[in-house]
Amino acid sequence: MKSSRIDIVRILLAALALLAFAGCHHQPKPPEYWLDVTIVDIQPGEMHLLEQTYDLTLRIQNPHNFDIDSNGMRFTLETNGSEFARGVSNQLVPIERLSEAVVKVRAISDVSRASAQISEWRNIATKGFRYRIHGQVFAPDWTYPFDYQGQVDVRLPH
Repeated sequence: MKSSRIDIVRILLAALALLAFAGCHHQPKPPEYWLDVTIVDIQPGEMHLLEQTYDLTLRIQNPHNFDIDSNGMRFTLETNGSEFARGVSNQLVPIERLSEAVVKVRAISDVSRASAQISEWRNIATKGFRYRIHGQVFAPDWTYPFDYQGQVDVRLPH
């Protein structure tokens, strides 16, 4: 009888220890923790025979009620439905809760993608210029995805 009580107490203590450990274990944030990343500015960078760089200024908004200690990002920039440029950054950018940060990053495009956009200039002049930036912001505890689309209406004189 005594040994069965001791066994029950041991099982209860083990269960309590497991519950305490599970409560302390860091739970990952669910996938709805997206960030809002928009393009503030794009400036041409260096131009080489086979590639061109662009300096982008991005605004990262943290709509959540916790700070994010961003330590990098990767992104793809699309224009008018086609991939135009890609970029990565390993900058440390703290983004406080319910706040925003502005970061400068570099994107790289090959010349064929840039020339394809130039050949689309007639369509851009009549339909506008659509763009999309999507990717991930990295932090020690989680990867935060983002995806933003916009359009600029460009009306040229006939």
